[in-house]
Amino acid sequence: MTLIATLLFFSLVAALAISSKSKKAKQKTGPAQEQAPTPSKTQYTLKRKTLLTKHEEECFHKLRRSLAPDFLVFPQVALSQVIDATGGSYGENQSARGKIKQKVADFVICKIDMSMIAVIELDDRSHDKKKEEDQARDNIIQEAGLMAIRLKPNPNQTIIDNLARALKQAHPRPEPEKAATVPAS
Repeated sequence: MTLIATLLFFSLVAALAISSKSKKAKQKTGPAQEQAPTPSKTQYTLKRKTLLTKHEEECFHKLRRSLAPDFLVFPQVALSQVIDATGGSYGENQSARGKIKQKVADFVICKIDMSMIAVIELDDRSHDKKKEEDQARDNIIQEAGLMAIRLKPNPNQTIIDNLARALKQAHPRPEPEKAATVPAS
């Protein structure tokens, strides 16, 4: 019994000594002097030199020409910044958000007041195999209250002009308010 008590006593003394040394070491270095983590070899690089592909850039300029000055065109917008999921349980909303988390709209069209009206997608060859996925995406966009518009990768200017005309008819620009005239005294 005394052997066990002696062992326990020495174990306790050793634990206290170790604890005391680690506290003193921390006090010497302090929080600002703690060792910095080993630098990572990871570097940030550009995925590509331009924001848009060749077809996206051509379409962007056509859209901008046809839609100005009534509308603004924003390229490469994350759908998660435009659309949210609400009304369900926490898990249902998170699941719905997951469906758009990694999705990017080719173009978002806004009125001058920055209210969004449409999402435009360019359908290149990769979309031939994704018809159901594209339809589900269009349904989400429309359910959120935006127009879902799909164009061929390099639409001609006439198609863009017709689209611009349709958007201008659906969303006419409000007339500027005229200043009230004050009668002369």
